[in-house]
Amino acid sequence: MKGYNEIRVRLPDHLVTWLNEFAKQTARTSDQLLAYILEHYYQAWKIGYEMGRGITSESISEKITIDIEKVIEDFAKELEKRGYSKKTIKDRRTVARRFLKWCMEKNISIASIEEEHIDLFARELSLSTKTKYWYKNILRDFLRFLQERSREMR
Repeated sequence: MKGYNEIRVRLPDHLVTWLNEFAKQTARTSDQLLAYILEHYYQAWKIGYEMGRGITSESISEKITIDIEKVIEDFAKELEKRGYSKKTIKDRRTVARRFLKWCMEKNISIASIEEEHIDLFARELSLSTKTKYWYKNILRDFLRFLQERSREMR
């Protein structure tokens, strides 16, 4: 894993119980869930700090929505550079947007998306095996795009 350190945290029993149960529900380990929760709080703080005002749920939701649309738009531009047709780009945008909305519902940040999330997403779809395969191929390409974009931003 990139850029991770280990720390020891003492938690009350009820929080440990909740953390372990919720981690199972979200297909994570308890340390992954705790890191994810802290990452969201950090991002919320960062948004508030950068905006120079208090943090509200509306401002966070708006920022997340804008970020998702920006990512989708950047993905579409990349597909256009590669010579994909307008219809293909539209279809791939739709799949990527649907996946990112699913990620938001599952509390998976864009920065933490991994191949396993694509598989989980596909399993939950009420679609034919062929369509799920098509979705997974699109999303693997989308994941490569996100990883490349992340490297460029460093």
